[in-house]
Amino acid sequence: MLSNARRGDFNKVIAVKVDRIARSLQDLLEIAGTLGNYNVDLEFTDQDLDISSSQGRLMFQILGAFTEYEREIIRET
Repeated sequence: MLSNARRGDFNKVIAVKVDRIARSLQDLLEIAGTLGNYNVDLEFTDQDLDISSSQGRLMFQILGAFTEYEREIIRET
């Protein structure tokens, strides 16, 4: 996906929820940053997040942290 984004094959990635993009906060932020550098928007159908605003970025990071936490809990059981 990232190589296609770099080539400019599309201008938006649509996902259902934040946890569909990545399972760790670090990966999530890296992917979002890379897509932003390629001028590709990130949209979520089940979560109203605008990551171009400071409030949207905060919620995005909080949801990413919860996603990572949830994944670690699943691994521990």
